Amino acid sequence: MLVLELLAQAVRERGAHPFIAHAGRRVSYAEFERASNRAANALRALGVEKGDRVTLAMGNSVEYLAAAFGALKAGAIYN
Repeated sequence: MLVLELLAQAVRERGAHPFIAHAGRRVSYAEFERASNRAANALRALGVEKGDRVTLAMGNSVEYLAAAFGALKAGAIYN
């Protein structure tokens, strides 16, 4: 099973439960799903297409992880 399939399954089964705890912040599976979908849509709007390589220059954060999953959802190859 692919990591995106595992996330989708976890969202269905555990949506409101905490998925990430970082710097005093908790993000549920459902919230993370929405954030990574927004990142995927933003990348597509910037012209990222399936097979493009994407590198993120971000600090360690919830947003970094959402952007990384967003890149995968956009079909990009995450470096």
